[in-house]
Amino acid sequence: MQAVEKWADAEVERKGLKITKHELLRKSGLLSLIRFPTMTSKEFADGPSTSGILTQEEVITLFQWFCASVKPAHVGFNTKPR
Repeated sequence: MQAVEKWADAEVERKGLKITKHELLRKSGLLSLIRFPTMTSKEFADGPSTSGILTQEEVITLFQWFCASVKPAHVGFNTKPR
C-alpha cells in the first residue's frame, strides 16, 4: 500500500500532473488491483482510509464491509485473498 502511494506521489510530481493520487491510480488501473477488503479493519483505518487515494464514498463502503453484519453487495474491490 505504501509503495503504491509513493509511486503515485512521485509520478504526479515527475510528470507535473494536475490530478490527485486517486485519479492517477484510477486511470492507471492500479487502484482496482488493491485488495482493500482483505485488510484488517485496523490496517485499513490506519492507512488507506486517510491516505487520500480513496473517495469518501469508497471509504464508507469499505468501513461498512468491515463492520456491518450485512455486507454491501458490491464494494468495488476484489474481496478474495491471494
